[in-house]
Amino acid sequence: MIEFDNKRLRISDFHIKCKDNISEYEVFITHTKPSDIIEFIKEQVGNKCPFMVVMDDLIESGLLDIFHHTNNGSLGNYGEKDHKRVLEDIRCHSRAGKFAQEIVVNAYIEFSHVLSNCTFGLIPKAFDPDRERVKNRFIPYEMFYELCGRLSDRDCLIAKLLYFGAPSVESTLQLRQSCINKTYFGIHFKCGDVPFPKHLMRDILSWIDDNGIMIDSYIFNNCKLEKVSRVHLDQALKRASKEINSLPVSAATLIRNLTS
Repeated sequence: MIEFDNKRLRISDFHIKCKDNISEYEVFITHTKPSDIIEFIKEQVGNKCPFMVVMDDLIESGLLDIFHHTNNGSLGNYGEKDHKRVLEDIRCHSRAGKFAQEIVVNAYIEFSHVLSNCTFGLIPKAFDPDRERVKNRFIPYEMFYELCGRLSDRDCLIAKLLYFGAPSVESTLQLRQSCINKTYFGIHFKCGDVPFPKHLMRDILSWIDDNGIMIDSYIFNNCKLEKVSRVHLDQALKRASKEINSLPVSAATLIRNLTS
């Protein structure tokens, strides 16, 4: 068993000392302030490393407060659930724009891999749940988000529902506010309930509130308060795909998998 005293042992020294004794290193991690571990990582990658610059911003913003120098907690139980919570918080609460958020997400994932390596795997690596969810989609994740940047807010929300798991195009266009399940961040379709990313459900709820969508009204309607037509959606996607110099994309393409 390791004996700890009031004098701080440099993590870098202990990291070398314990590389062949993971159990001792695990004890050391639970007795070390997370902010000190951040300083150790900076020693390894440099203060100006792009992902560490982003991490400093996240820490100061409160989205990653466990690593703040005022926090005396421990990373002893830091794991996959914590990674997932941080990524959701970035997408739900980050002050960055929707597409800048993806840069922050990528930076956190890169940081988590370095953190995992520096702790000999005691802290697992983070993996983006959004990317994992759509890894078999025909349209790659990065291309999809570039496409969304060329759509209206309404069409972008429809596209995201299709991409992240809506069962069909028509059932998505026919959604009414009464279909929203706020308890588990999901939507009720005729074929059953489908959970969606928390950040997407927050955006849909904001859309409903901002546009005064009534309980029995279509969530996505046109100027005549009729549901958005599939022809319109396909035309909007076709224009957007042309603007990003990709092959033509339609609503059906968004729900298509690589094996489809």
